[in-house]
Amino acid sequence: MSKQMGDFGMFWNMIWQQKVERIVMVTNLMEEGREKCEQYWPRVGITNNYSGVKVTCQSEDEYAEFTRRLLLQNDGESERQLHHLHFTAWPDRGIPEDVTALIEFRDRVLNSPAHLDGPTLEQYEFLHLALVHTLTFNCEQIPGKQFEDYMIEISKGDLIRQFKKIKDNSHVHTDDEVVVIERNKSKKGRNRSGADIPERERERERERERERERTRESRGGGVRKGESERQLHHLHFTAWPDRGIPEDVTALIEFRDRVLNSPAHLDGPTLEQYEFLHLALVHTLTFNCEQIPDKQFEDYMIEISKGDLIRQLKKIKDNSHVHTDDEVVAIERNKSKKGRNRSGADIPGDEYRPRLCLGIRHGDSDYVNAVFVHSEGGKSTLRHFEFTDWNRTGNVPRSPSNYVAFLRDVNMASSNGPVLVHCSDGGSRSGLFCVMAFLLEKMVVEHEVSVVNAVRKVKAKRPNAVANQAQFDFCHDCVLEFVRSFKAYSNCGGDI
Repeated sequence: MSKQMGDFGMFWNMIWQQKVERIVMVTNLMEEGREKCEQYWPRVGITNNYSGVKVTCQSEDEYAEFTRRLLLQNDGESERQLHHLHFTAWPDRGIPEDVTALIEFRDRVLNSPAHLDGPTLEQYEFLHLALVHTLTFNCEQIPGKQFEDYMIEISKGDLIRQFKKIKDNSHVHTDDEVVVIERNKSKKGRNRSGADIPERERERERERERERERTRESRGGGVRKGESERQLHHLHFTAWPDRGIPEDVTALIEFRDRVLNSPAHLDGPTLEQYEFLHLALVHTLTFNCEQIPDKQFEDYMIEISKGDLIRQLKKIKDNSHVHTDDEVVAIERNKSKKGRNRSGADIPGDEYRPRLCLGIRHGDSDYVNAVFVHSEGGKSTLRHFEFTDWNRTGNVPRSPSNYVAFLRDVNMASSNGPVLVHCSDGGSRSGLFCVMAFLLEKMVVEHEVSVVNAVRKVKAKRPNAVANQAQFDFCHDCVLEFVRSFKAYSNCGGDI
């Protein structure tokens, strides 16, 4: 986003005209010291006029991986609220460190309030059909030179099964088609069966346009800059209607195949991004990532069995974090320095991890073993909290209520700065603290949590966090204790 459109007036008029209720931003204003995007919204409490559309930023809540803003639009006659959701944990070049953060961000986007009519549900149904289609059928295009071999290898039974799948996965009719089909039933004496299904002529015209597009894309194109030139493929899907979704998933799936199969000779992040999407899909299919509202958490704990919790933790351990190249190097280096570093101590981290000194290279040995405090004079007050009520069996606190109270005390004392958490090995107890602090913050702000997501997110940075079943069960007990204490506090406040 840049000011090529002037003062962003055209952008905000488009937002108003299209009745947009959510803006999703997945880039930062500055990345690696370079400007990536200009700020197109006002600061908190400020109102800007964008060519007739007044926009006010009512609130801004910053979290570790995203920022949520509430904007108010006014065109002079009416006003609307708009949710601006900004994912801040995407690096300049590459992909997010872990899929959990992006999956939870997606859930926040989908669960943010929406009151204006839009195609969101219809588009999701279409994506579902596309996924079912690709999982059900072998959609691979067969080159002309290989078709004879294909026909030799395929059996009669394969063809029978293919046709049966096509019949079983029949076309899902649009609302217009359903109306026409019902009208057709009442006119059996005048029309042939299925004779007046709409869109026939338009579909033939779309097929002709697709053929013209295939001809255009085969010609290719060139881009020249300075002393070199590159060929670029411009693929234009023309069968997407103005409002709604394509009539059938097959055309879009084939178009996607053409995009993926078009020649590419320059290095790019495509493979890495596809691996990330694969991990995200595996995560959502493997775990129940649904956020549990605070009002339903007690019922959830009543219904879930001990066996369910055991299976959840086993899945988390089996689907371990995939290490980046920097992490692999650090792990191998750490193995050669067993006498100097604790196991897993120098896995590289991010800006939330302390560094040994100001000049150390990211990922160097002892990256998280000590803290160098650089001060230019002056005084500061540092509060030190130590939790001592540990049950050595399972390495868990003795009481969920005492631990929740401890977390609240730490939170109240650290509202203006970061918190340094440590234990004897950098994960077994401090990891539990990080999981619980994250869960309680989500419960306070969003009134819903997913223990599985929280545990997996922390284990991506600290593999030895929540390492046993006792700690995993304790996370659930703590959330339940927090919900009950919050209810008791609310009831008490109502009586005063």
